[in-house]
Amino acid sequence: MATNLWCIPRKKGVYILVIEVGNDIVKRVGSLGRVWFKRGTYFYVGSALGTGGLYSRVRRHFIKDKRPRWHIDYLTMEPSVHIRYVAYVLYSEYPGDIESEISRILSKSFEITIKKFGSTDKKDKSHLFWCRYNISYCLRFLRELLENYGITLHICHATDLNTT
Repeated sequence: MATNLWCIPRKKGVYILVIEVGNDIVKRVGSLGRVWFKRGTYFYVGSALGTGGLYSRVRRHFIKDKRPRWHIDYLTMEPSVHIRYVAYVLYSEYPGDIESEISRILSKSFEITIKKFGSTDKKDKSHLFWCRYNISYCLRFLRELLENYGITLHICHATDLNTT
């Protein structure tokens, strides 16, 4: 797999994967047990605190053949699942727990289909959110929603990431 994540910095931050699930999926996901992912557009909120920053963490999500470590790995390994966009904010731009803040904001406007997905270590309801509309509308709504809270996203289109 050739991956060129030129638009993702090697800095610490929070990212939102904009994921397209091509068909319904039922599978076991770590401690959550058997879960159902319905077809459609999802937002997954995660953080990157390691030395490689956002670049290293996001790069991992594009790898299909990997040993699952986080809940999101179980989903991104599926053949019918594709990351279409990556949005991010840098910790240097937003002090505090911006990951939980973004998750709380998204939980008010998008459906939580799997409770505690990606957030078993936090008080957040979930870090995975389902949007009932097409991906273009969902992305536009996501950007506008967070801008209303003073959070500006940097967004990379997956074709810009050269993930083929």
